[in-house]
Amino acid sequence: MYQWTALVTIFLTAAAVPWFTPVAAVSQEPRAAEPSPPDYKVGSELRKSLEQEAGITWDKTPLGGGLARFSQVHGIAILLDRRIDPTQEITLTQQNLPLQSVLESIAQRAQAEKAVVANTIYFGPFDTAKKLPTVAALRRRDAQLLPAGPKAAWLKSTPGSYPRLTIPRELVTTLVTSTGAKLLNPEAIPHDVWRDASLPAMPVVDQLSLILAQFDRQIEISKDGLLARVTPLPDNPTYDHTYAAKGRGGKLAADLRRMFPEATITPTSDEVRVVARFEDHETINRLVRGEQVRSTQVRTGEKRYTLTVENQPAGAVAKTIATQLKLTLVFDAEVAQLLAQNVSFQVKDVTLEELLREALGPLKLTYRQTDTALEIVQEMP
Repeated sequence: MYQWTALVTIFLTAAAVPWFTPVAAVSQEPRAAEPSPPDYKVGSELRKSLEQEAGITWDKTPLGGGLARFSQVHGIAILLDRRIDPTQEITLTQQNLPLQSVLESIAQRAQAEKAVVANTIYFGPFDTAKKLPTVAALRRRDAQLLPAGPKAAWLKSTPGSYPRLTIPRELVTTLVTSTGAKLLNPEAIPHDVWRDASLPAMPVVDQLSLILAQFDRQIEISKDGLLARVTPLPDNPTYDHTYAAKGRGGKLAADLRRMFPEATITPTSDEVRVVARFEDHETINRLVRGEQVRSTQVRTGEKRYTLTVENQPAGAVAKTIATQLKLTLVFDAEVAQLLAQNVSFQVKDVTLEELLREALGPLKLTYRQTDTALEIVQEMP
């Protein structure tokens, strides 16, 4: 997705499903020799691929198998977070849309969110996916600031794949040890047994970011690079970078404020300091280099929504919106009966008002929003 302030993709919370593949079921299958990882698209080739048109026709397709085939067809690495059920069946038909939009739609149906980290398309819980690119970039920068020897070890590119029945605590310990460092608290990683993953080669520090994010954790490296500790993901990570402006800092800052209203932007005549999400910095870098960047133009600070709903309770839609706005959903008993009715609609790049009109209008409902609550009420006769 381009940026959170410009386009917010939301998903519905359905009945709880197990996020893991039972170990007993997995262990019954024969363990074959691990194949070499495919030649995945990386860097600018991956970015161009995500902007090209693609399509999908899934009819009750298991998510894990569908993503594996999608990965092979398009030559992109995909990692499904341990908390997202790979057996859930997805029905989705889309044609002639950018590949990244198709991936976002799959994530919606899977009650997940998409992020791109280390040339890998990550599908995970909303909050984790929102943080992960920035956290991974921060940890990569930490590694770049280490003394020469440890720096080379932490940034060494090694195969990112791991086999079926991998124990993540052991995997993390092995990766940290490979750099010459000691992991101080391996017990901070809960015990689990994972399905296999096919990923491109990447720096050790990036592998650790992708693994530990699945427990809402990160790796922190000592300043000498010889010790490492597993810690919780930060609440609101941001990345700080200063861009050369060559005498036009004021204009560049004004342009960036318009495009990235949630960023903190501080200009001088020759430089512009930006504190923002790492994905925003990736876009800014391309703009500064003069590249064309696809974006959704919105009014400053206004969120936009893209959502497809098929036979879902209107109350589930309202609850999801209220949760993302950090508001309490309020309604009376009569409204509750109406919200239990199923609705179907599809919207793209719409305002909150337009989204709620689509969800509530057919039921003769409307809403009132305060600083703390989203109240659903019946329309006046």
